[in-house]
Amino acid sequence: MNDIFFLLGVFCGMVLIVIYVVQALRVKKTPDLADGVMLLLSGATLATGVKLCYIAFNPPTSLGDDRTYIVIGGVAVIWVSIQTIAKILAHMGKQVK
Repeated sequence: MNDIFFLLGVFCGMVLIVIYVVQALRVKKTPDLADGVMLLLSGATLATGVKLCYIAFNPPTSLGDDRTYIVIGGVAVIWVSIQTIAKILAHMGKQVK
């Protein structure tokens, strides 16, 4: 439980849920549990993508040629997480208008 990336992921997910709930209350809509879970998981996977990139650039690892693929995978995970977060929050933002 000492993994800083785990704690960062949980914190990021919780902050995203708070932002989502505040937006939902602004538009007088009941927050959707599925969206909340997706935001929590996206926050956690965002931290996991950062961890993948960190592991690839950490000198003591013996990844060899796989380092490039791990960084690409980490960037892909970060990309999909950001897209999911943006999609959910933008959908709630459209309801404000």
